[in-house]
Amino acid sequence: MLPRRIAATAAAAVGLTLLLAGTVHGQPGEPAGRPVQDGVCAASPASKGGHPLAAPGQAGLAAVDGTAAILVGTDHATRALPAVAIRGVARQVARHPSRGVAVIDDLAGGDRIAIAGPAGTRSLPGGGEVSDLTWTPRGELAWTVDARSVRVSDVDGRSVRAIAPPPRTLGAHAPTFTEPTRLVAVVEEAPPAASRLPAGESTVVNNLWSYDQAAGRWTRLTGFSVAGSVWSAIRTPLVAPGGDVLFVRVSGDAYATELPTFTLWRLHQGLARAERTLPGDTVLAGWLGTELVVNRLDARRGAWQLLRASGAGFTPIGCGSALVASTAPDPDVNAEPAAPAAPTPVVEEPELAVAIGDFGSPAAAADARARLADPAAWTVAGHEDAPYAVRPGAWILLQPIRPEEEPSAQLQRLRAAHPELEERSFVVIAGR
Repeated sequence: MLPRRIAATAAAAVGLTLLLAGTVHGQPGEPAGRPVQDGVCAASPASKGGHPLAAPGQAGLAAVDGTAAILVGTDHATRALPAVAIRGVARQVARHPSRGVAVIDDLAGGDRIAIAGPAGTRSLPGGGEVSDLTWTPRGELAWTVDARSVRVSDVDGRSVRAIAPPPRTLGAHAPTFTEPTRLVAVVEEAPPAASRLPAGESTVVNNLWSYDQAAGRWTRLTGFSVAGSVWSAIRTPLVAPGGDVLFVRVSGDAYATELPTFTLWRLHQGLARAERTLPGDTVLAGWLGTELVVNRLDARRGAWQLLRASGAGFTPIGCGSALVASTAPDPDVNAEPAAPAAPTPVVEEPELAVAIGDFGSPAAAADARARLADPAAWTVAGHEDAPYAVRPGAWILLQPIRPEEEPSAQLQRLRAAHPELEERSFVVIAGR
């Protein structure tokens, strides 16, 4: 599953979207592979019969769709991967052309890694909460434990080596291998003291580091930094065919009401540069031959979509998650002991509104309201009025969303009437 601690801030990037969309998690028992229909993942599996079995060594990208391990081929057709005995939830899959298929078996408590290949089936203890499963160039397996350290097994799985994060850092995760004995991983670093938030929490700052297994030495590769309430996370590092490392940087402000930015970066010969801005909730998935594939979260359905990336944009090719954890229910959450029986409370729907902002004063917000097509429909609100929507010392304009209307529809009408507000309008939780 996703590392809970490191993923917490990055998860905020999609939290509001999921809330507004009414996420529905995938359920156990779905047949392998769903098609893309009208640009989104179908709400139900394509057929009761599933898909034909992928041939051994067949080229393609391994992914998890629902609870099934699938292979999206270079022809973009979906095939089933050999069944792996899973006791819990299939969280992530990794495939090696000659050694077989490995799956994170997400269990209540410590996870395990289930493997099926030419040598038969076996399993490895994960050592805790497992994520970021990958095969190494030498046919070993590597993964992250508890979002803090990396594990690498030997070829036969009889010995597992633990790689601690660099000194004076908080954790290492998401390993990817640039050479047989050299990996690149995301390292969470302690932010500057000035970046700590009033509530005692701190912002997140991630950088890429490389680790030489032979020398036992870490080397920092990127130099991202944060200040104030700004945070910066790195997702899904991926080695390109030429040896460069691609990754997605997600950055935002803990006090800001707008969604964070997702940007594709490339690390080339020791220098990192931004290549393109990505749509929200988009991370890397892998390669289909020379085609770069990304994962985009279909927030309304709570599922990952696979898309081929090109200069012209993104083309849907299938459903499933690769390099990221599937959205199937978490056994650790489901395994929590039930609370004593009590009357069921009435859960109120969150009060949503379209917002425009931020403004430095109530007067500035009122001036902006006067320039709108329907100023009477908007109210000026500060932090005391809408603490979830606006930071202290700032003001926004709010228009309640009608219960019968989709939040995105009301937002789009505003942007159509006022294109200049494209980057300053959003949907917020307006209640106290």
